[in-house]
Amino acid sequence: MKNLIKEAKNGFRMDKVSYKNFDTNTNHMQLSMLAYNIVNSFKRLVLPKKFDGMQVATLRNKLFKIGAKKVKGARVVTYKMSSAYPFKDLFHETHQNIRLLAELL
Repeated sequence: MKNLIKEAKNGFRMDKVSYKNFDTNTNHMQLSMLAYNIVNSFKRLVLPKKFDGMQVATLRNKLFKIGAKKVKGARVVTYKMSSAYPFKDLFHETHQNIRLLAELL
């Protein structure tokens, strides 16, 4: 439980109530909780089982902060990842799980 609270505070900035207006602080907390729930659903439904306990900061660094080159074609835009990307297998497996989930819906 302690790790979940730490993840909410550090990963989603739920410890900050930097606004003077109560309604603004409430909206900020609700948006943070929505983001927290979306990320937890993503971890449970899409990530491979060995990575579902990953914290959001680690998830950002391994899956979302990826250097890629944008290549424009006539009608298609593609992104080419570096061949030296160390977590490309995790990325491809996660992408495949997203495709399978989309087919189920």
